[in-house]
Formats: sequence, structure tokens, C-alpha cells
Amino acid sequence: MNRKFSIFILVFCCLKSAYGQVVVNENKTLIHTADSLFEIGDFQQSSRMYRNAFSKGKAANPIDLYKAGVAFARTPEIDTAFHYFNHLIKYKKYSIVESLPSDSNLVYLHSDERWPILLEQLIDLKNFVEKDMNLELKAALELVFEEDQKYRSLFRAIEDQFGRDSDEFKNILSNQRHMDSLNQIVVLNVLDKYGWLGKEIVGEKGNSVLFMVIQHADLPIQKKYLPMMKLAVQNGDAAIIDLVKLEDRIAAREGRKQTYGSQIFTNPETGEQYVYPVRNPELLDERRRSIGLLAMEEYLSYYTLEWDVEKHKALTKRMEAKGTVIP
Repeated sequence: MNRKFSIFILVFCCLKSAYGQVVVNENKTLIHTADSLFEIGDFQQSSRMYRNAFSKGKAANPIDLYKAGVAFARTPEIDTAFHYFNHLIKYKKYSIVESLPSDSNLVYLHSDERWPILLEQLIDLKNFVEKDMNLELKAALELVFEEDQKYRSLFRAIEDQFGRDSDEFKNILSNQRHMDSLNQIVVLNVLDKYGWLGKEIVGEKGNSVLFMVIQHADLPIQKKYLPMMKLAVQNGDAAIIDLVKLEDRIAAREGRKQTYGSQIFTNPETGEQYVYPVRNPELLDERRRSIGLLAMEEYLSYYTLEWDVEKHKALTKRMEAKGTVIP
């Protein structure tokens, strides 16, 4: 009897786990579809997809909640839009909602009597989150954040329009490298003087840009500040997802196999993108899930690439034979 009961419990747990995974995958698909519809301005369908995703009972990403609020504001379903924005303010997601007053998508809300109340709550939240911040450092690092992406955000469009070997692409790449060198001066001075500062001191953008600038730096700088970032992750002042990206990039630059598959390279001869060799690729998705990264297939969909373990192993063997990656 006990043995039958144990088997029943085991089967029940397996089914429950499998069902849970199906729900998670369905939720991610709905969110991905909603995001795509949002980006092309189809707010009617986007809002419907967000509503379906959120109804699955899983915790929603604050960025997705904000986009849903915008989509519902444009539909317009005013009550639902206010519901999402109030939720974000209630849970103190200031970095997500700080653009509310200037977001041109929200003009439908401006004539509603709840709009000035929402803005008052936003000001109160701003004062709350900034009370212990170093506002001077925060402003300096936020400027670096914008400059880090100033030219980088244009890479894909310039490459698609003129080609990677064009003067236009080479010029924008040169401009970004110059900007990176200036940004490094600011960020390295901050790191050397204060250490890896958390969000409560320099805000989310200020905290994020510490990683961004190191990630775009030369290998010696990356290796120098890697131990500091590891300590910051332990202290809750840096994200483990960012840390593994830095570790992957260092490994790739040193000719070693990466661990989490974050590094996408471009073949200089064919122009084709590929995943730089990964150790034990058959276990890659398991490693990625353990720290909250998307499954490889979903991650590569943003690059219009496909994940095939066997093809990846074959690529790795060819690169090992050429001596371009350490076996």
C-alpha cells in the first residue's frame, strides 16, 4: 500500500512539474508575442496578449507591466492602464515608471482625474527612492548610460542599410569606441574610489552601467574588475545574469569555451552569426535556467538563429582543429 502511494505521489509530482513547465512556456510565448505587437504599434492585440499572459498567475516582469499599461492606454482601456501603473508605483518600481510624465503614448490619461494623483504618487516615490542616493554620482553614471548606447543602438540599422564594410558603419564604430574610452574614465574612477555601487546609491541605470562599461572594455580591464563584480553579486549589488555574460566574454576572448552561451560571434568571411563554442552544450539550457536566463532556442530567436546541439558540437570541433578555441 505504501509503495503504491509512493508511486502515485511520484507520478503526481512529475505531472505537476510538467504542467507547470507548459504554463511557463505558454506564458513566455504570450509575452514575446505581446512585445512584438507592441513594438509595431498594434496596441489592441498587444493588450489582449498581455492580459492573457498575466492571467496565467505567474509574476509579471515590471517592464512588461509598463508596456501593458501603455498598450491599454492606447486602446484605450483607461481603468486597466491606471491599474498597472498604480501597481508599479505601489511596489516602488520607480526606474520603470519615471518616464510616465513624458511618455507621449499616455496622452489619453492626461484628462482623467486620476492622472494628477498618479503624478503626485510618482513624486513621492522619487523622493523615497532617492533619499539615500548619491545624486551627483547617479547623474554622472546615468549620462554614461545614455552615451554607452548613443551609437551602439544604431549599429544594426547602419549595418543593414550600408553593410558592415561600409564607411558609414566604420565611422559609427569609431565614434562608439571613442565614447567607450571616455566612459571608462568615469566608471573606472567610480569603481576604484567607491567600489561596485548598488541601486540604492546610484539608481538602476547607474548600477547597470558599471557592468555595461566593463563589458565593453578591453580584456585586461575586464579581468581586473571581475573579482569586484563577483563580490558585488554576493552582496546583492550586481546581477548574476550580468556576471555570467562577463565571464563568457572573457572566456571567449581567451579562446576558452563559454559556459552560458551568451556570446554570439560573426564569421568575418561569411558574415554569418554563430554561438561561440560552449562547454557541455547538451547541459546548456539547464545551466541557463538555474540562473534565470531564457532557454537557448528562445534567446537565439532574437538573432534569428536556431539552436542545434549537434551542429554546435560539429562547429566546435572544426574550431578546435583550427586552433581558434581551446579543446
